[in-house]
Amino acid sequence: MTAQPHQPHDKFVKAIFPLLFPTQIAATQRPVRLKEELFIDIFYKSLTDPNPLNPQQEQLLGMLGRMMKIHPTIIVEHYSQYLKPEYIDSCTLRKQVYWYSENDTRIDRSSDLRLDKSTANKPTPLSPDMPFTWILTAKCGDNLLLRTRAEPDPIFGKHVYRLDPQTGIGIVVLEKLAYSEDTMLLKLLSNNPDTVLRAYRDIDRLYPDLPLANDIIGACNEYCIHIQGLTTTASIDPQEVSTMSILQQEPAYQKRVKELQAEGEARGKAEGKLETAKKLLSARFGKVSPEIEAKLTSMTADDLDDLLIRSLDWSTSNSLFEYLGIPTSPN
Repeated sequence: MTAQPHQPHDKFVKAIFPLLFPTQIAATQRPVRLKEELFIDIFYKSLTDPNPLNPQQEQLLGMLGRMMKIHPTIIVEHYSQYLKPEYIDSCTLRKQVYWYSENDTRIDRSSDLRLDKSTANKPTPLSPDMPFTWILTAKCGDNLLLRTRAEPDPIFGKHVYRLDPQTGIGIVVLEKLAYSEDTMLLKLLSNNPDTVLRAYRDIDRLYPDLPLANDIIGACNEYCIHIQGLTTTASIDPQEVSTMSILQQEPAYQKRVKELQAEGEARGKAEGKLETAKKLLSARFGKVSPEIEAKLTSMTADDLDDLLIRSLDWSTSNSLFEYLGIPTSPN
């Protein structure tokens, strides 16, 4: 069993979680040791934060924030489309491999974990050392829920399920969750274009001055820009293309695109002036040293303009060194 190929939307989810829980997310793409390469999507350790959350931030986190508090250690595995039986098996295996490797003192840490899949998938009583796994999936068929004996979660309500308690696994069917401010962040991860747009707009509208909300909107914009760059070079899920085309009409997205364009123009302008400065200084004072070039590269276009104007009055390279703050060797 190898790591599943990561779709663009999976990468988007991995970018969102460290924004939401910056001090608790221990890793995205955490490797677990077996003869084959396996990765846990998101690994979360609950830490006691002496500073209580801003009430607005706690409200924005909503159900997702409460889900991440049900156990000291949480694994989050995300699937953009339908959940399949083999995905659940893979999640169980990765968690068990992690637990055995962390807690079995007989294991030689320098070598691969000698654990076969049948042993790893054997149910183990949930303990503080054994992580609880939330599987976030866009869709899940009723037959799979019956087959795995999934039961409705007594805490989180409809479309959130628990498997056998000994497995320590829960399933969240993102696209079936009822939309509310409490589920808004979860719905943002659903990959349904209409739902993503609604969550995007509500986060932007309800929390305009909350840094976390602005970070989330920024991550959505960067994801959209990333997808736009892939459409000519990769096969993208039609839902992702649809999401991209819808978000492109949003003012917050258009503002970000204009900022990127302005940044690109500024970089191009600065690069042009850098080349001019290097040529002029080389002509006047000899070959530009790596130290001087490093200083020039760190300067803005306006700084380079100032240097070029001042250099017209310099008769020796000592003035250049003094301007750049580079010590000169004594004669």
